[in-house]
Amino acid sequence: KLGLLFFLFTTGLEVNLDLIKKRSKAVLMSSLFGIALPFILGYGSVIFLPRLWKASAGGGVSDLALFIGTALSITALPVIARILIEVGLINTEIGMVVLASATVNDIVGWGLFAVLISSVSPENALFGNILFNVLSTAGIFIFFLTIGRRVGIKALNWIKSRAALTNYFVSLTSVIMLAAAALSEAIGIHAIFGAFLTGIALSNTCGGGDTHLYDRIRQFVISFFAPLYFVSLGLKADFSMNFSLPLVLTVFFIACLGKLAGGTLGASLGGMNLKDSFTVSIGMNARGAMEIIIASIALDYHIIDQPVYVALVVMALATTIISGPLMQHMTRINGNKRRDGKDAQNTGKAYQR
Repeated sequence: KLGLLFFLFTTGLEVNLDLIKKRSKAVLMSSLFGIALPFILGYGSVIFLPRLWKASAGGGVSDLALFIGTALSITALPVIARILIEVGLINTEIGMVVLASATVNDIVGWGLFAVLISSVSPENALFGNILFNVLSTAGIFIFFLTIGRRVGIKALNWIKSRAALTNYFVSLTSVIMLAAAALSEAIGIHAIFGAFLTGIALSNTCGGGDTHLYDRIRQFVISFFAPLYFVSLGLKADFSMNFSLPLVLTVFFIACLGKLAGGTLGASLGGMNLKDSFTVSIGMNARGAMEIIIASIALDYHIIDQPVYVALVVMALATTIISGPLMQHMTRINGNKRRDGKDAQNTGKAYQR
């Protein structure tokens, strides 16, 4: 559980809210359709193909449908940033649109997931009202990105100004993150949402402002917690016994169709040409570790069973593997050139770190 919290915290650190302001129409449209279409396809596949998901309906068909729709809507921001660096698109306009769209996708997707988990969790029976869950999720989101962001940045800047305290930077940041996770849990929202929002609130200071201090946290999480956490995820299911080819193919097909069609349509409506729009959708299609994490939490809460968990893990790995080569191919077709400009260069340097 600590590994999960720290991983979501470092994911939040990757978020750069300033990117959303650049090409805002393309970003918002590609995010909107990149969320809506996968959600509709995922939700509809459970409702209209209940036999395919027959072993997964223990938590209720409606809960399962809502979860599949939400799971197929999210992206994997850290993975996408790494892919853009590898294919040389991090400093391009396309790269910035992909990162900004993925940021909005992750914020909305994890918000929806927080509401769903708080509704089905037996520990949160007192907070089972869906309206309360939506309002509390929105409230804690606003709090973290206004008051929490200001306080957090001032506190960390104060720490950085005192050389003796920088050695305790990881410890103090960890305490802040755990306190925020506890606050989220206390009001009936899963702790992961608090950890994720803490990362977003501190992102300008840690992720974009001081990469040295940010690297300390990232290395701590990646070298220690991440291996333990992902090994535990692999032990959650017997992949050979629970591999259902029809289910795996269905999940992979609707996941790719939703993101590629939705992202392309949204970016096109946002003013980008068709080739660039398709490139944006390819970048957003990478699910990576985020899909595996959301599937593991749903498995713990008995929303899904092991065959669906296996299908989601396979889809996450497959979409991540194909995104890099496809984006390289589209880059050669488009002949994309790096954007000149200070903002793009700074963005690339921050994400490369």
